[in-house]
Amino acid sequence: MGPSYCLRGVLLTLIISLAFPKCAHAQNATEHEIIWQFQRDGGIRLYGDTLERQLGTINMVVGDTLRFSWGGFGELHGLYQTESDTEFNTCSTGSGSVLAVNIQASIVVSPEAGTFYFFDHISENCAEGLLRIQVNVFSQADFVPDTTTPAASVVETTQNPENAVVVDWQPGTDFDLVDVSEDEGVRFVWSSTAQFVVTQVTEQSFNDCDMRSGILRRWTSAPSTTGNVFVSGLPVGISYFVSSLPGHCALGMRVRINVFPGSIRLHVKVWSDADTVGSEVVTATYTGVDDLGRVWTSPARQVNQRATIDNHSAFETVAITPTSNFFEMFALDVGTIVAVRLQRDPASTWGGATYVQVRKPDADAEPSQTFRCSAMALPRETTDTADQYCVAAADRTIADTCAAATTASREAENCTCFREFLVVEDRVLVCTSDGCFSTGAAGTSGWSDMGEVAHVHGLGSDGRVYGTSPANRTLSSADAGLTWAALAYAVPPLATPALQYTFDVRNLTTTPLDAHVVDGDIMWGVSSQGVHYNAHGTWELHGMWACDCNGACGQSCNQPQPHLL
Repeated sequence: MGPSYCLRGVLLTLIISLAFPKCAHAQNATEHEIIWQFQRDGGIRLYGDTLERQLGTINMVVGDTLRFSWGGFGELHGLYQTESDTEFNTCSTGSGSVLAVNIQASIVVSPEAGTFYFFDHISENCAEGLLRIQVNVFSQADFVPDTTTPAASVVETTQNPENAVVVDWQPGTDFDLVDVSEDEGVRFVWSSTAQFVVTQVTEQSFNDCDMRSGILRRWTSAPSTTGNVFVSGLPVGISYFVSSLPGHCALGMRVRINVFPGSIRLHVKVWSDADTVGSEVVTATYTGVDDLGRVWTSPARQVNQRATIDNHSAFETVAITPTSNFFEMFALDVGTIVAVRLQRDPASTWGGATYVQVRKPDADAEPSQTFRCSAMALPRETTDTADQYCVAAADRTIADTCAAATTASREAENCTCFREFLVVEDRVLVCTSDGCFSTGAAGTSGWSDMGEVAHVHGLGSDGRVYGTSPANRTLSSADAGLTWAALAYAVPPLATPALQYTFDVRNLTTTPLDAHVVDGDIMWGVSSQGVHYNAHGTWELHGMWACDCNGACGQSCNQPQPHLL
């Protein structure tokens, strides 16, 4: 059974009212309203990339409806529906159906399960205006029972044309440079007896006021005496706009838009050697380098805050304690972070941070970064804040210290966080430079200290686990590491050696690398963050190292916390 449609509209060309039966809606059904035109109320006009981002992709369930509405501005629009993504991407008709062609209409569509594509097939409305949308329709069988999730600790508003930076688009202004964030966008506004346009051009065309040098058609608006054109999604850097009608550029109708990075969600963890509580506001400023080598510094934003229970748009300060030190915040995206500055009231009783770890949860390919902080210092020029500067250890410092250490020395082990890892029967055995520990292989139990063992070597052909004590005596266990017995001979040949490896301190990860994974019904692995297991297709952190072990020579690698995380 294909999609069913219900049309309600007024054909202005005939000035005839047509009555149609109402569409049947499922109980608790949702109607998704889609404004199917470029012009919007308030004089705002959306076109190209901005319009496509505003329309987005709709996900709905069987029984929900779509309402496509347009009219009131005298522009002809069409509605074409297809199941072909090729037709959708190329804005070409063929296997689909034309649902409407008119200057005003209101069309309700009630599709069955599947993926459907809609676009305006009139003129260049799809190819250049990008008036198109993908709709995914799911059946109840596609869903699994909902699980309770905590409310987001930070609420970030979506881009709104009303919050855009306004450019008063008039002759004689000859704008120099307008600064705008990626999150804001730009609105070109004018009202005149003459017609103006907004056209994106190349730098050469901008400098020469010669439209033959290069027009970027994506942001070209139609000539009009009034305008409110919203432009968003510009890349970081400088973009160039002119009124490309004859003589307008020479009259000063041109502007450079300097786009700086937008905000990004960060997960921030603060460690402190001082056993104190920080109840005052602590802010962070990030400095980083983007892919083009540009250096950015973010404005200071509060770290220790969260949304209130009653109002998720309001925030409250959260105390930093040894057991409550993980926060979510938004800050300007500075690229790869190279330094963090923490600021707080100099009268604060908090002892300050020793380490700060920063992760971008929405950038899966980027590992977390850990920074070591200086002692608290008061700037000479002011006593308004107490500042700490946190930086990553320089590669040269790590390389020089490790190169001078002998292979088996504690310094070399600490530089690379040496570990051994073995899964045998129903136990997981992990060794660090601070000892060996075990837990159940099902991932449902806590950790046990194997104090008599310093190294786990592997599983012998006799089914026993072999290791050595801190005094380098051979040990064996017949019950997968629960109990150990001393032997009078050396470790025999092993059927399954324990994984023995180090982490490259210049390539730390928060999920296990393939070489650090033991396969089985439940996969187990180790990363620089801790011990992980994978029972359902995704990695979960089972035990975190008590220290971050970021590779600073001389820092010991502590045991996993003795409880599930």
